[in-house]
This record gives sequence, structure tokens and C-alpha cells, in this order.
Amino acid sequence: GCTLHDEIRARAATGERALGTKRAKPSAAPRSAMSGQVRLDEACVDLQSIRDQLRDDFVAILDSHPGPKSLVLDANLTGPLGLVVEVPLLRQHRVDTIFHLLPGAAPVDGEQVVYVVHPRPEPVQLVCCQVREQRRRHPDQRFAVVFVPRRSIACEKILDDEGVYGAVTVHSFEMDTVMLDHDVVSMEYPHCLPDVHADDNAASLAYLAGALAKLEAVMGVVPKVRGRGPAARALLDLLKAAEQAAGLSVADGAPDGRPPPSALVVLDRTADLATPLATQLTYEGLLDEVFGIRHSFADVEPRVVQGDQAPAPEAGGARRTKVSLNSNDPVFADVRGLSFSSLRGLLRRKAEEIKQGYEERHAAQTVSQMRGFMKRLGTMQQQHKSLATHINIGQAVNVAARAPLFTRTVEVEQNLLATAGNQSFMATPPAAAACVELLEDLIGRGEPLQRVLRLLCLSSVVGGGGRPRPRGGRGAPAGAR
Repeated sequence: GCTLHDEIRARAATGERALGTKRAKPSAAPRSAMSGQVRLDEACVDLQSIRDQLRDDFVAILDSHPGPKSLVLDANLTGPLGLVVEVPLLRQHRVDTIFHLLPGAAPVDGEQVVYVVHPRPEPVQLVCCQVREQRRRHPDQRFAVVFVPRRSIACEKILDDEGVYGAVTVHSFEMDTVMLDHDVVSMEYPHCLPDVHADDNAASLAYLAGALAKLEAVMGVVPKVRGRGPAARALLDLLKAAEQAAGLSVADGAPDGRPPPSALVVLDRTADLATPLATQLTYEGLLDEVFGIRHSFADVEPRVVQGDQAPAPEAGGARRTKVSLNSNDPVFADVRGLSFSSLRGLLRRKAEEIKQGYEERHAAQTVSQMRGFMKRLGTMQQQHKSLATHINIGQAVNVAARAPLFTRTVEVEQNLLATAGNQSFMATPPAAAACVELLEDLIGRGEPLQRVLRLLCLSSVVGGGGRPRPRGGRGAPAGAR
């Protein structure tokens, strides 16, 4: 159940440094409250075969470089790649060390180095600098660059211009679908929105259409498709062309015999910019707001997960616990979408159910009844542990959600959303004045920039854009900064 993040941090704990950093102080490797990749047996389509194929493709790239090797990962790829391959499998295929790609010289002395990076100029420039330095220090060392999710002519030109193209073997790993849960598939392409709407780069839509066509090859062609927004309609046109190029049709059905999904709805993000800007108020959403969720995991302090049972913090570095947040955890699966106000009641009922389950041991009189209880005991113990974890985490979230600044932010956001589309919103003194006052307070308190920008952008989106700020300071329309 060890993740790639765990492996990299554990290596830092033993004194081995990450790329380009000073020797790390010893610190304990993070412990997972519940670790491992999500089970896909309950998925409505055959996602398991897609993940297996991705795993096989990555292993084939590793095996094309026989012998021991070091893996150097773009930090943004560590989480997604960890949902496809796990550390024990990498060990089986001769990966001895794993590092993050950071500025500076690479502390890799082995025979081979395999870089896994996004096809973006910044990480490719880092690779070029490290390859040049490594060749100077270790002339016999061999290098490979794996672009995820596809090769880029522009990035290969950078390799050529920097004089290292002939020293590296270039691969493409088409990890265009990552299974975050049995019903959530992500393409992990964060650059799509700016590429399409800021840079007018249609190549991103062609990539997304190809990824959707691959999904349809497994689950069957969706008979009814709908799109909202110009980019969504362009994507559906490209998807139709990709289906024709791959020879896919609705009549074929899914290879495993399951019925395909009845409809595909594609939303252009610009059709609803307000939703990702507002504070999330479900249990899972508040976990993301308070702790941050990355690729179905949250890093929290042990005192949050274990409560009074947490060990004293060790000197030399913060000790973190990695909590898995997906449907492998039956308690989390039941509470993740609840409004936070409903969480306490459901957790209380869960506790009663587990208590009643334990009490069944007193009613077990026969060998058969005792055997049945013992079969259920492991599941109950797992649920008991998970329940304790979420009770402790819920208490920490409750403290954060009751903070005056948090409740005030939510109140201002709700007022903004209630007036969305109202052309006179920016001229409404109470709502506009409350928003501007909160923005100024957030800035004055030194709150994270992202928090300030989210509220500023939300006020602009629901108010139809910014307005010139009149003289007089407070009370001016939000968004006019």
C-alpha cells in the first residue's frame, strides 16, 4: 500500500536528499490510515482493464531499459502515477530509487536515470540541465525521458537545442485516464482551460477527444451526447471524428457485454465558472478546503487523525499521516457527499451499528454462529478504525468551519450566488459593500492569495465583470481592483 509520495518521503527520512536540495533531516515516513489503489470491481464500466493496460504500458517502458535504474518524477505526476503503479511493482522491475525533479544537480549515481515529466518547457529545461551535469560527472550513465501523456514536438526541440537529444531515449506514456474512484475518472490535464480559452490551443481538445474515444472502446459508444459551451461542442465534433477513425459505432456495444452509458454530457468550464470558486460545504469538500485532497489522499497531522492517541511530534520535521479518501473506505463512501451539518448524526448511527455488531458475540452459541461472527469481525474492526478516524477529522473540520472568518466568507459567497445574474448586483450597497470589506480584511490578515482571488473572481463572475471603483474606499463594487 506504499505510495510514490510515501517512498520519496521515506527516502528523505533515511538521509537521502531529493533532487537539488540539501540533505534532508531525518523524519518518519508518513503512515497511511488506509492505503492502496481504489478497488474497481463496482465500476459500472470496465475501468480495471484500462488501469491494467496503463500499468502494462509503463512497465514495458521500464523493461526496455534493463538493469537497475533511478526514477525521477515531475512532482505533479507523482500522485496520478501512484494510482496506476505502486512501489512494489516498480521494485520488481529494477527501480532502485525514486526522486522528485527539482532544480539542481541530480544525486543519482546509478547506471540509468528515467525522467517522467509533463510535456511542458519548465520541467524539460530542468531535465536538460541535469543530463548535461550528469554526463559530465558520469560519462557512462544512460538517460530516458518519458513524456506524460504524450510526446511534444516543442519539448523534443528543447532537448535538441540544449544538446542532449542524442543522449536520451524518448518515450510517450499515454496516461490519459486516472481512476480516482470506481465512479470518478480524471484525465489529469490541468492545463486544458488556459490552453483552450487563453492560448486558443485546440490541440488540447484533440487530446481529450482521443482519450474519450479510448474510453468508449472499452465501455461502448455512448448513443446520446450533449454539450454546453463552445469548447464542449468543439470537443464533441472531434470525438465523432475520433470514433470514425477508430471504427467505433453504437451498434458494437462494449467488449465485455455490459450496456454502454446512456448519455454523455460535456460541460465547458466557462459555462459555470462560479462553482469551483465557491467554498465547498459537503464533508469531502470541507476536507479539501481545510487539508487539501490530492489524488484521493489528504496529508494531515497525526493529532488530527488519532486525537489524544497521537504520539508527541518528533524534532526535526513535521510528521504527517496520509489518509486515503475513496470508496475503499465504507464509512467515507457513506458520508463524503453529506452536508457537514448532517455528518454528526450519521456518524452516531454508524457507531451504534458497529456496537450492535460487536454485541452479537454474546448471542453466538453454536460453532457455526461463532464462525459467522469471526468472519464479520475483520470488517467491523476496519469500520471501527475508519469511524474513529473520521470522527477525529470531523472535529478538526468543525473547528475550522466555525471560525468567524470562515463563516463570514461563506455568508458573503451565498449572498453573491443568490444575486447571480442580477444586473443591479454591483450597485446593491449591502452585498457589494460586504464583499469589498471582506476582501480588504482577507488581504490585511495576510490570508493565502488563492483565497483572496477566489472571492474576487466569484464577485466578478456573478456581477458580470468588474466595475470602475468610485472614490470613497469601502462600499465600492467588488471585483474592481
